[in-house]
Amino acid sequence: MRDKFINNQPLSSNMPTPRKLTAVQERDACLAYLCAVDREYVAKHWHVSYYLVRDLILRERSLDWGDPLAELYRKTDQRDRERNALHLILAFNDAGDLPHMDLIDREREKTVYDVVKSQIYNPRRDAIIQQTSLNRYLHADITGLDLLLSDVNPAWRTPEGIIDPLLIARLRQEYGSSHPCSMDEVCEELTSALTI
Repeated sequence: MRDKFINNQPLSSNMPTPRKLTAVQERDACLAYLCAVDREYVAKHWHVSYYLVRDLILRERSLDWGDPLAELYRKTDQRDRERNALHLILAFNDAGDLPHMDLIDREREKTVYDVVKSQIYNPRRDAIIQQTSLNRYLHADITGLDLLLSDVNPAWRTPEGIIDPLLIARLRQEYGSSHPCSMDEVCEELTSALTI
């Protein structure tokens, strides 16, 4: 008997299905999907089916939002959705004056950025660090100059502190290109350049 009521209201066949996500969560899941985050991860992270995100939220509900960022990302060719991820990554990393950066609100997009960073950016950056053995070199003998530089810029003595500026600069170039963006290609090129 309890299953037939929601909020003490009887279920009827013409009642809409109750939403599992808030409007903010729907937007975040939709943007993550449009940024090429793996669909299984999107479903798992927001505790919904991938089909709900793709078919209901993206194709129906988001059309009524009037959200310029969602509209921009929606217009991107499906095969080039990494461009949307690059847009978000570059906006959060102060990568200069690029088109549509004014659409990013760092506070509002923080959840989506964290997902994009953890699922798209960090794994590729970490692969560069591992393939170049940068960890091994940074933990060798520390000189007085190293200590001075790390006082000025604490990121200096970390592999991430060295790779991030190089990778962001290269991603900025990739974002400005006319061909579909490929973070994998960028990372392979950067790894090759660093291991020569």
